Amino acid sequence: CQIGGNVSTNAGGLRLLRYGSLHGSVLGLEVVLADGTIIDALSSLRKNNTGYDVKHMFIGSEGTLGVVTGVSILAAPKPQSVQVGLFRCSSFENVLKGYMQAKKDLGEILSAVEFFDKQALDVTLRHLAGTRNPFTEDSPFYLLVETSGSC
Repeated sequence: CQIGGNVSTNAGGLRLLRYGSLHGSVLGLEVVLADGTIIDALSSLRKNNTGYDVKHMFIGSEGTLGVVTGVSILAAPKPQSVQVGLFRCSSFENVLKGYMQAKKDLGEILSAVEFFDKQALDVTLRHLAGTRNPFTEDSPFYLLVETSGSC
């Protein structure tokens, strides 16, 4: 995984809920075009009202317009506290309900929500040494909720 590839695909990552997409985090780019021209827009300014903001043309362009070779990015500080909860869900509808409830109740401290099914858990348990099922009963779906903050 390279940051230029992440920018080219506009990869949001696991914590998109908390930190948003890369569009808001990328301050500047260096890009090499197909003809070898280098576009140097590696600004580190958070606000720049001078002319076109060409970086947004390349974020998410999948490399079709040029190859990202440099990135100036705004990194969020590491949270002081992180909590993770894993919940069993009897249906996909309950996964959606759990997600909506987490968004409603946890607000700005919600940093990640992921779901996986029984088959994914079974494959993980079978092929990743040292893992165990955290539950005594199986469910068709599981919901992982992460919160983070200063306390």
